[in-house]
Amino acid sequence: MLQAMNSGHDGSLSTGHANTPKDMLSRIETMVLMAGYELPLRSIREQIASAVDLIVHTARLKDGSRKVVNITEIYGIEEDEILFQDIFAFEQTGVSDDRVEGVLKPTGIRPTFMPKFKDSFVELPPGEFGIPPEDPLRPDRSRTGKSRFTRGELQSLDPSLLRGRAIRAGGMVYVSSVGPVDPVTEKVVGGGIKEQSSQCLRNLKAMLEAEGSSLDKVVWANWSLRDPTEFNAFNKEWVRWFPVDAPIGQETLMPPLQRRAGFRVSIGVIAQA
Repeated sequence: MLQAMNSGHDGSLSTGHANTPKDMLSRIETMVLMAGYELPLRSIREQIASAVDLIVHTARLKDGSRKVVNITEIYGIEEDEILFQDIFAFEQTGVSDDRVEGVLKPTGIRPTFMPKFKDSFVELPPGEFGIPPEDPLRPDRSRTGKSRFTRGELQSLDPSLLRGRAIRAGGMVYVSSVGPVDPVTEKVVGGGIKEQSSQCLRNLKAMLEAEGSSLDKVVWANWSLRDPTEFNAFNKEWVRWFPVDAPIGQETLMPPLQRRAGFRVSIGVIAQA
């Protein structure tokens, strides 16, 4: 199936058995290995991500009925992980006469493949089944491949996902995921972990001061690293900005969206107002 889908046979369809769309991706990997192909896991996942656009998941509910419960887009691969997002998901609204009631609802995500309909002269019905309309400020990106964002795609993202946000509450300032984005060019800075850490901290300093706080009032921090082995290099820059009493904190794994944008690090903090 994967060989056919990756050799120009558009419109292919197949079935499989799994508990969730995510589990289906793992099942495909397992079936490839069971077929006797000695391929690296990375290669198998690249084949899957390139071949599969959608997973339509049907499930047997508690009343014995079968319903479509997810329609999930496969939109790329990053750091050996296949990237996916639900376009529709089933929402149970109740039970009547021992029958499960519910509706398949759009999740509010517009699939990356929407331009393909226009290219194929397919006219969708008004409202496009509840899928959010195209945003003129962030138009659909014509997907030529399922890989890292292009520069234009990066600029089309919600700026708060790249620069972070600050909120004051209860005498504290909460800052989320400040990225290594140059505030002038609005692009991710080049260089390695040192340069990106420095840019994150400059951005963090500016955001805190805009909210009436400062770096010396930070009491807790969270840093996300693309590569955990770069912690020592990150920490050297961190202690340069906090030479006396660095705030307590924790490290988390960077989410796929930030990795695809080119981040090596992002930082969130809680500070006194």
